[in-house]
Amino acid sequence: MDSMKLIAQQYEQANKNYIIWKDIICNVKDFGARGDGFTDDTVAIQRAINYANANGMSVLYFPCGQYKTSAGLVSDCGLIFMGENAPEVSQVSGRRTMGTVLLPSKTVTDPVISFIPSVGIYGAGGMMKGGGIRSLHILGSDHWNTAANAADRIAVYLERVQTEFTISDLYITGFKREALKMVQVYDGYIYGGRIMYCGTDGTYAALSLEGDAAGVNNTNAVHITALHMENNPYMLYANKLSRHIYVEKSKFELHAGQSLSNPFFLDNVQEINFMGNQFVTRSATDLTAYANPDLQPHTFYLKGQGLVKFIGNDFTSPTKDGARILRQDSASVSRVTMDANTFDNLYCGGGAYPIILKDSSIITDNRFITKSLNNKRQTIDILGASNTVCDNHFEDSGGGTAPDASSNMFRVAGERNIFDNTIIGATPPKILGGDQAFIEYTNVRARSNDLIQFDINSSTPSVGYNHISGSSDFKVANTVATSVTNMLDGRDGQVVKLMSINGTATTFVHDPTKIIMLGGGDKVLQGFGKFITFIRRAGMWFEI
Repeated sequence: MDSMKLIAQQYEQANKNYIIWKDIICNVKDFGARGDGFTDDTVAIQRAINYANANGMSVLYFPCGQYKTSAGLVSDCGLIFMGENAPEVSQVSGRRTMGTVLLPSKTVTDPVISFIPSVGIYGAGGMMKGGGIRSLHILGSDHWNTAANAADRIAVYLERVQTEFTISDLYITGFKREALKMVQVYDGYIYGGRIMYCGTDGTYAALSLEGDAAGVNNTNAVHITALHMENNPYMLYANKLSRHIYVEKSKFELHAGQSLSNPFFLDNVQEINFMGNQFVTRSATDLTAYANPDLQPHTFYLKGQGLVKFIGNDFTSPTKDGARILRQDSASVSRVTMDANTFDNLYCGGGAYPIILKDSSIITDNRFITKSLNNKRQTIDILGASNTVCDNHFEDSGGGTAPDASSNMFRVAGERNIFDNTIIGATPPKILGGDQAFIEYTNVRARSNDLIQFDINSSTPSVGYNHISGSSDFKVANTVATSVTNMLDGRDGQVVKLMSINGTATTFVHDPTKIIMLGGGDKVLQGFGKFITFIRRAGMWFEI
C-alpha cells in the first residue's frame, strides 16, 4: 500500500509539473516537426515559434534530432531556443545523432535564426527583452570539420535585443558569413560553445558586434566566456563605438592555411577587454614577402577611437609560423593597455614590427619570447607620444636568424614616452642608439636608466622627465665630439647622473642661466665609466 501511495504521489507531482511547464515550454514536435534529417521542418518550427510568442511561453524545445530547414526562422519575442547537447553529433544519414542539430538549406541567404523585435509589440525602434539559444548545433557545411560547400548566409542574427539574453553551448560550423551577428544588442552573455569554419569568404567576421546603420546606437555590455573559435579566417569585427565588451577565458586559433590580413578588426570601438584568453596565431605567408610594410597583416588591427585592453592573455605562435600581433592605424586615436600577457615564439623583423603603437598606450609586465627573422629583431614600434612601456621582459630564445648590427628591437619616435625594460638575448644586446642599437630613439623624452645619444643635433637633450623627485641614471654615447648647452625637462629636486660609455668627448658648457658647472667653467665627460651628476633648482641644472 505504501508503494502504491508513493507512486500516486509521484504521478500527482509529475502531473502538476506538466501543467506548470506546458505553459512555459513549447515542443516543436507538438507542431509537426520530425527531426529525422530528411523532412523539411521549417513550417512546423515557425508555427511553434509563433505560438510560443503569442502565448508568452519562454522556451522553444528541440528534442534530439536533425531538423532540416529551407528558410529562416524568426522570433520577435524573447524566446529561448533550447536543444539537447551531446558530445557526439553526426551529419551522416543513418548514424545516430546524440543531440539537436539544425541543417539549414544552402540555397537561401536569410539568417538561419533571427531575433528581431516586432514593431507592433515593442514600438518603432523598440528593444526585445531576453531570449537566446542553448545547446544547439547549426551545421552549414557538408562536414563538421571542414568548410566544404559552406552556406552563404548568417547562422544567428540578433537585432535590438537587450536584458540578459543568453547564448550558451552553441556549436556553429560552415558559414561563409557570420556565425553570430549582433546589431544594437545590450546586456547579455555568450557562454561556452564552438565556432568553426565561419566567415570563410574573408568579408564577414565569424563573430560581429555592431551598432545600427546610423552609428547612433551601439552594442554594449556583452560578456563572452569560454568560447572556442577555430579555423575562422576572420574572427571578430566590432564597430561603431561598441563598449563594455568582455572576452575572457576563450580560445582563438588561426589555421596556417588562412591568410586574412586582420583576423580581429576593431573599428571605432569605445571599450573592449580581452582577459585570460589564448590566441594561437599563425601566418600563412612568409613575413618577408610583403613589399609594403603598411599592408602587412596583424592579428589585431585598431582603427578610429576607443580603449582596448589585453590583460593576462597567452599569444602563442607555432615554431615555424610567425605572426604579427597588434597594429594601430596611422590615424587611430585609440588607446591600448597590455598588462601581464605572454608572447611565445614571437617572430621579430622582416619588414614591420610585430607590435605598432601610437599615443597614450600602456605596455607593462608582459613577457616576450622572441625569435629574430631576416637578420632583424624588431619588436615594438612606438609612433606617438605619452606611451608607457615598462617592466616588460624581452628574451631572445635563440631561434631564427642572428640579428645584424643595425637591428633595432624597439623604435621610439615621439615625446613623453617612458621606457624601462629587461632585455635578455642569446647574444647580449647592444644599446648604442641611432642606427647601431636594439633601441632607437628619435625625439624622445622621459627615459629612465637608458641611453641618451648626444650628437650635433642634440645640444638640448631631454632628461629626467618621468620623475618628479628622486634620481635618474643615463648612459651617454657619442659618434662625434659634442657640446651640451642646455638640458630639457626635469623638476626641482630632480637628480640626474650621466655616465660615459665610450671615449668620445661631451662638453657641458657653463651658463649662469642654464647649466652651472662646479668651478664656473666648462667640463668634459669622456672615458668609459666617467660620470657627472646634476640637480635641478629654479629651472637650472647645478653640477653636484
